[in-house]
Amino acid sequence: MTATIFAVMPTLVVPDVTAAAEYYRDKLGFSVSGIWGTGYSIVTHGPVSLHFCGALHEGTQIQSNDRVRDGVGERMWDVYLHTRVLQPLYDDFKARGADLLGEPAMALHGLLEFQVRDLNGYVLAFGEEHE
Repeated sequence: MTATIFAVMPTLVVPDVTAAAEYYRDKLGFSVSGIWGTGYSIVTHGPVSLHFCGALHEGTQIQSNDRVRDGVGERMWDVYLHTRVLQPLYDDFKARGADLLGEPAMALHGLLEFQVRDLNGYVLAFGEEHE
């Protein structure tokens, strides 16, 4: 039998796991799967799950890829998510007041995509294969 990887569950370090889960629920339409004290939470959207781990020490600096993004340009993100239909997702996020970083546009790699910044500065890109 060949080993197969069937899912990835990114874990983002955040100062407040409850606030992160609520933001993803309220602004991005995710469901909250669980919140475990101040240390861990999980949100899901269809088959995709994102995990949030609380910063272990008070005053811990949370850094997204901004330090990389500054050197590379506008196309850097922290998490990239694929979708079959992009526009309704964009419209939903816009109606919920999410921090959208532009309208859907064709990327050089052939995907129609847009980006959103969360309450902790993480950038999520959403892409649709486009022919």
